[in-house]
Amino acid sequence: MKKVIVGGRDARLKRNLLAAFTKYGLTSPATDPDWNVTVVLADPSSSIDGDDPANIVNRTRTGGGAQLEISTALRKAMFGDFSGAAKRRTTAGVPSAASPDADHFWTGFVGAVREAVKNHERGLDAL
Repeated sequence: MKKVIVGGRDARLKRNLLAAFTKYGLTSPATDPDWNVTVVLADPSSSIDGDDPANIVNRTRTGGGAQLEISTALRKAMFGDFSGAAKRRTTAGVPSAASPDADHFWTGFVGAVREAVKNHERGLDAL
């Protein structure tokens, strides 16, 4: 299953991320069910919720940040060739027989994160 778990101590940034993933088509149902990505907030009781103040994502001026846990299925979908680091670097967002929609997943993911960070830096909130 393609999935992103959003964690960290910055609630506004997490809301901006959730809104941006939806806007970029990573959470809305598509004609092709293979395009569906589940995006959820981390369960506060989970060991991967990212809210530990010592977590590197939270060592910011404000004491909070966001952490994205990305499933292997989604990572594989973003690259034309997932067989090694060098292949991933050269095939990010490049469709292939193994990952025909790599451009959708790569561009959507990167665009969503960039927009969420930009909105967060401007003080905006997706609420």
